[in-house]
Amino acid sequence: MNRPISLTPEVDTSRIENLFDVKGLRVFLPGGYGAIGEALSLAMSLRGATVAIAGPRVEKAGELASRIEAQGGSALALHVDAQSVPSIETAVNEAISAMGGIDVLVNCVGIQREQNIMDVTEETFDEVYRANLKSAMFLGQAVARDQIARGKGDGRSICCPCARNWPCAGVVIRHTARPRVPW
Repeated sequence: MNRPISLTPEVDTSRIENLFDVKGLRVFLPGGYGAIGEALSLAMSLRGATVAIAGPRVEKAGELASRIEAQGGSALALHVDAQSVPSIETAVNEAISAMGGIDVLVNCVGIQREQNIMDVTEETFDEVYRANLKSAMFLGQAVARDQIARGKGDGRSICCPCARNWPCAGVVIRHTARPRVPW
């Protein structure tokens, strides 16, 4: 008897209980004070993670870090310009120094410019790609460098959450360079 093809990997149900356990983890959240980022920063800190909230407006990151600490959590605020590789490397190194390493990267950086396809300029396109793709690549690379050095990762988790099961290292670049446009 043939089993139907499944596109979803099999789930070990005995591991579900701890699936979202972040207690004791050191989490780096660039863009961690935006709408989604704030919710994730708060949730992870409430679940016991130490969070490093980073963004171009360090005062906003600081306000959220203060709220988290007032609730008994552990948080710090860092400056990062996610479109600048030197700024990314500085922020990652500061987070590593302050927390002793980074266990989880939650990249909340992103911008959107809604325009008719015929009105998109090269400048707008480049701005969106710098903010969304370039930042994701180099944030992931900087964090992976630390994790690999500590024997805690292999650098593939930046391309998909199932990287341990799929040989997809490098897919992030290929797929964005060859996008599919639904018409």
